Amino acid sequence: MTDANDGVAKPLLLAQAGDVMKWRREGRDLLLLDCRSELTDLAAGERAHAAGHPPGSIHVNLDRDLSSPK
Repeated sequence: MTDANDGVAKPLLLAQAGDVMKWRREGRDLLLLDCRSELTDLAAGERAHAAGHPPGSIHVNLDRDLSSPK
């Protein structure tokens, strides 16, 4: 998303499905990250993404992609 005043991209951390659909109709550039996870089952998020996700979204794994090295 960009600020109309300065044209600089501003990341939006959370969005409602209706907003995403509207922005797609408007032709906006979007990067959708599917961050679903379960702490007791690290593969659950990837399975959920494989079962269904917003078109064009990519899954990011909490342990592998969003955490610092162990």
